[in-house]
Amino acid sequence: MNSFGSVNLNVLQYMRVLLTERQVSRAAQKAGLSQPGMSHVLKELRQIFQDPLLVKVTKGWEPTEKALLILGQLEQGFGFLEKVVHANLPFSPQTEDRQFRIICTDYVGMVLVPEFVHRLRGHFPGISLDLLPWASVADPILAERADLIIGFCPDTLPAQFREDLLFEEEYLCMFRKGHPRIKNRLTLEGFLAEDHAIVREQDGAIGVVNVALQKLGRTRKVVLEVPSFLTFPFIVSQTDLVITTTSRNIKLFEPFLPLRSLPSPLDLPRVPVKQRWHVRTDSSPAHQWLRQMVREVAIET
Repeated sequence: MNSFGSVNLNVLQYMRVLLTERQVSRAAQKAGLSQPGMSHVLKELRQIFQDPLLVKVTKGWEPTEKALLILGQLEQGFGFLEKVVHANLPFSPQTEDRQFRIICTDYVGMVLVPEFVHRLRGHFPGISLDLLPWASVADPILAERADLIIGFCPDTLPAQFREDLLFEEEYLCMFRKGHPRIKNRLTLEGFLAEDHAIVREQDGAIGVVNVALQKLGRTRKVVLEVPSFLTFPFIVSQTDLVITTTSRNIKLFEPFLPLRSLPSPLDLPRVPVKQRWHVRTDSSPAHQWLRQMVREVAIET
């Protein structure tokens, strides 16, 4: 490997884009280079690090293990450099062109993002969002690179992350209008007599019903698991299944589908929805503005 003094900082920046985009032509476009120019950069980087860095797989390209390690270190290094360069620069969202990368659950995508985008397009036209799937939170590199993580945040994030409670959700039982057995009250026995749907456990908050039932020594009959909050309202509205879900989710779908809701007969905890961010962005004016915007949308939505 070459000594640090012989490595051009621009080349490292191009490497960051290459390993992020994982495709030469797309990386070239984002970096403002020609495709042959970016191919030359990749060849130079392979010589510097004595590693292929990007390798061909069945679908596209994937970084090597060494490349992923280097990318994490590059992100940390450029994060420090950005703090130095922008330490005292003001942030003007009305005139800035900037994209924020947010990891969020599909639930957050439904209940918060539409209003957020509406406000951006109306007042901050240069600001855009790149939403990453919730599974990205399990990748330390992606989690650190994200500008925000919003959802039923797990406690597994490292201590370098700060957090802010946006709101707490209560659980209600959702079912179709005209359900043959559920009228204006749902008892525990009535609840347990029904067939249930659940969202596959993925957000760290969907196991609360089972926990409450275990305390009572009872079980329910789950006949359907769905992968997303987007799926179950349409199924429940056309079947006799019952699902226990959060109040804002119900509020979102009840105006458009023949659905009703009632309080759960179980003693269920309220669910905290939080935003989390890496300490490297804690004092950034741009990120402080972003977090404040999310707070306002969460309060008013």
